Amino acid sequence: MRACTVLCLLLCISATSAAYRRICYFTNWAQYRPGKGSFKPNDIDPSLCSHIHYAFAKLNGNSLAPTEKSDLSINGGQGMYQQVINLKKTNPGLKVVLTVGGYNVGNGPFSATAAVPEHRSGFISQAISYLRKHKFDGLDIDWEYPLSGDKANFAEWAKELREAFDKEAKQKGKKPLILTCAVAAGKGKIDAGYDVPALAKYMDYITIMTYDLHGYWDRKVGENAPLHAASYETGYGRQLNVEWVMDYWVSKGAPKEKLNVGLATYGRGYTLSSAANSKPGAPSSGPSPRGKYTGEDGFLAYYEICTMKTGSNYHWMDQAEVPYIVKGRTWVGYDNVKSLKIKVKWLKSQGFGGLAVWTICLDDFNDICQKGKYPLMKAINQELGSSSSSGVQDVVTSSPPAQTQTQKPGNGASSSASCKGKAPGSYAIPGDCKNYMICSNGIKQVLPCPPGTSFSTAIKTCDFSSSVPGC
Repeated sequence: MRACTVLCLLLCISATSAAYRRICYFTNWAQYRPGKGSFKPNDIDPSLCSHIHYAFAKLNGNSLAPTEKSDLSINGGQGMYQQVINLKKTNPGLKVVLTVGGYNVGNGPFSATAAVPEHRSGFISQAISYLRKHKFDGLDIDWEYPLSGDKANFAEWAKELREAFDKEAKQKGKKPLILTCAVAAGKGKIDAGYDVPALAKYMDYITIMTYDLHGYWDRKVGENAPLHAASYETGYGRQLNVEWVMDYWVSKGAPKEKLNVGLATYGRGYTLSSAANSKPGAPSSGPSPRGKYTGEDGFLAYYEICTMKTGSNYHWMDQAEVPYIVKGRTWVGYDNVKSLKIKVKWLKSQGFGGLAVWTICLDDFNDICQKGKYPLMKAINQELGSSSSSGVQDVVTSSPPAQTQTQKPGNGASSSASCKGKAPGSYAIPGDCKNYMICSNGIKQVLPCPPGTSFSTAIKTCDFSSSVPGC
């Protein structure tokens, strides 16, 4: 009971990074990208995430099933499921959640399962068994997208899942499986498919997919995930920004503390109709060319965008608070260190419960940009722990590059503590009960514990001070 209370405290207090969900989506197909783009579980830095959402499982009839053979086994050895679960050895507080669905699955399989009580009950029984067998901490439903006829069924399915998860946990003396979902950003899809108060009641948290707000399908250039509306936008276009979408979900009845703001580590690219007109909103003739590693029209990983810096022009949108770059007739709207730190600062000021990054695999995990590994994820984590600048620098910039990272000032104990020789993970700071440090590749991030708590070396997270010896 005490551990549960502490967890609730950590999730609800919005003053420190320990209080926020830091969800990292891991995609099992990233292993197939060529060369330095290939991403596998051992590439994950688990200190950067509070939760890892493993994407994707599929619906096979009314049952969960793997989408890749390597999910379960690789050459007779451990599969990627277990390899991700093993990251808990480095970060004991990490939660690993299995995501089912995705855009390519569409609506059909979910609609068929949710519509029939017997189908729902069959899924629920098998899902509990599957999740426990493979040692997942919960289930994330990525249904893209429920239609008006699915709204009531989705709500009932969520209710039955919640009740079954709680019942199973009570019977077996285990922690309840986490139940969560990823949901749409567009007003039409929200109104049609989601009983928001019901989902908010039964889900542990909800991730809003506040990206892909613009893309080459618009036939004009626009930002992937603008924080605010720009002055040139009118009508429906003024709804296509993170701020409007999050506010709308709240207005529909979702508590802020249960909502995660979606953040993107990729950009959406276009081919301009004319190189002479490259302002936001300019006409486009189609998607940008495919990236070297991701191989998808109009889609570029952050580590691909940084390689475009030679011969490109960098621009910053003051109103939307996001960047874009132009190189010839290629136009890319994306997020960088600066824009992500602004978004994190904003979500903290608004009282949202966390963030979800799509995906950890698309950050510069291999240091292709030569600015250090995981510049975006590290900037996100640093901003969660401080309202001041952390010193992480953007890659595509019109000014000379500066130091990759500096440490924010702390007290004497915090400043002298070192990550030298330490594996990635969370560590106590000798002589400092109120702060702790996260080590990643020898780089230190100092983060505070919520009021009334201190860092516990026993559970590797903040606990009530009365339960931490010496604090």
